[in-house]
Amino acid sequence: MKIDDCDSAPLLLERLRDKELAFAEFRFCDIYGFLKSFTIPMAYLQLTDDGDSFEGKGFDGSSIAGLTGIERSDLQARPDWRSCCVPDDPGDTAIFFCTLHDLQGQAFIQGDARYQLINKLQQIKEQQGYHFLMGAELEFFLLRKLDNRWHRDSLQTQDARGYFDLTSIGFGDIVLERIVKKAQGMGIAIAQYNHEVAPSQFEIALVPTHPVQLADNIIALRHIIREVARNEENLFATFMPKPFAERDGSALHLNITILKNDESKENESERLSIIGRSFMAGLCRYGRELALASNQWINSYKRFQPDFDAPLYLKCSKDLRATSIHCGQIGDPITPRWGIQVSHPDSACNPYLSFLSLLAAGMAGENHENLVIHKDEKSLTDAIEEEKTQRLPQSFLPADLGEAIDIFRNSAFAKSVFGSELCHKLVALKTKEEWRKFEHYVTDWEINEYRSRF
Repeated sequence: MKIDDCDSAPLLLERLRDKELAFAEFRFCDIYGFLKSFTIPMAYLQLTDDGDSFEGKGFDGSSIAGLTGIERSDLQARPDWRSCCVPDDPGDTAIFFCTLHDLQGQAFIQGDARYQLINKLQQIKEQQGYHFLMGAELEFFLLRKLDNRWHRDSLQTQDARGYFDLTSIGFGDIVLERIVKKAQGMGIAIAQYNHEVAPSQFEIALVPTHPVQLADNIIALRHIIREVARNEENLFATFMPKPFAERDGSALHLNITILKNDESKENESERLSIIGRSFMAGLCRYGRELALASNQWINSYKRFQPDFDAPLYLKCSKDLRATSIHCGQIGDPITPRWGIQVSHPDSACNPYLSFLSLLAAGMAGENHENLVIHKDEKSLTDAIEEEKTQRLPQSFLPADLGEAIDIFRNSAFAKSVFGSELCHKLVALKTKEEWRKFEHYVTDWEINEYRSRF
């Protein structure tokens, strides 16, 4: 649960001590979006000298992917008091998400995507007067493990249901209910949960909120889902974008509402505002260059295939499945808004990197007069064929991780968004630790296809 009526770090600390909590857990992410944490006794949670925030605690940044080298390894995690929550279970620990700093207290901009997202949102509000509400629909699989091996043949779906099916209450539904209750106990607002298109695939929709809080909630929710599934015998959760070749993959659908003076710039007349059209134009213009930030795994690009519920093109429409950008009614069922949905990020992404890339791309949009919002398949197909004829690749998502890395590496816009150092780190890690290894790996498909032929 969130601590109510706390508008400052000193007041929060007073409330936490009144509750006689034993520990404070500090959370942050590496460059991939994997959750890291350490815990201190509550007695060691102290205010800074100015009383505006909490003191950071040191750790070795060189041991965490994408942070620092050995020569400057010392960093500190500084808890963001606004992110504090106290889970109902076990109830004796306050959890904080952190920004990263060096030992002199300076923000570690070149390695902390969360801080970069906070900074970008502040810049947009100060310079352009806009802020955002973002919601998300997180998809994942709950699978049975037939033995102790982590092998494809040992994985099994635990139902045969499809989208919204309620033929019977399955074991997955019981686990999903536990997940949602645990998430709500951490103060994560859930708008809806349901069975998705593929067998054993589920979706949890999060209520729109501030982009940084949404990213924190996604990181926390993924941890909860894994933890609850792990406590069940032979059950595990995966956010792998495409775990089965013949079934739909798992996306992270993002709903974006652009606000000025707390009022949406869109309305129910189905006419996008100038800023809305510009934002969509920016997503189309820079989406290909920044795809690595929202789709950072080899498996990510297996999801973008025809005949599945996945986008193929960086184009805009009202509701065409093949386009990655949509406009229409979004938000939670109680307070729907007119806004923009982006469907190409996958559920295994680093949400801080993904949100930063999408918001930066959208706010850099121009030429909104030329934006085409496709209303039918023919209009979209004609536009794609024209671009193929002119050899214009801008509307096409990268074919694989290797192409995404190359495009990101050569993008001046990516460097302006993330900084040269973070871009270099991400490209180096994805190239060396993943793409190069995959290029030399002999797959099961190759063995089955070629072994007896040659």
